[in-house]
Amino acid sequence: MSELRSDLIAIAETYLDAGLLQHQPEKVLFAEHCTRWEMGYCTGSNATQLRELLKDPAYHGNEAIENRRWLVEGDEVDCFYDLHITGLPEPLKIATRFRIQNKLITHIEIYVCAGEIQQFIMDQVKLLSESL
Repeated sequence: MSELRSDLIAIAETYLDAGLLQHQPEKVLFAEHCTRWEMGYCTGSNATQLRELLKDPAYHGNEAIENRRWLVEGDEVDCFYDLHITGLPEPLKIATRFRIQNKLITHIEIYVCAGEIQQFIMDQVKLLSESL
């Protein structure tokens, strides 16, 4: 079971590392029909759309991901982590759930705890979802 767990985590890490930090979304193991929900809003409905989203300059401020904590249950992989972003004094606290099937990410669900800038983050996510 530990091998399967490590394989699932490695697949999820393609999103965290290649997608969020290295700005290489083509290396993320998305299924073609992958969906992404953030704070209750749909922010992507297929792999092409998600790769374009991750190319956006807004993601270039992502500096580091620290304190990764993993929970794996069946085909769902949860990661809790701190995302350091240029210009923010404190990291964002993030929980991300990945659903993985056939060695590809089919669904991503993200929740962010942003302290004093929580409303700003919510407003940005809502604008993004409305533009899709």
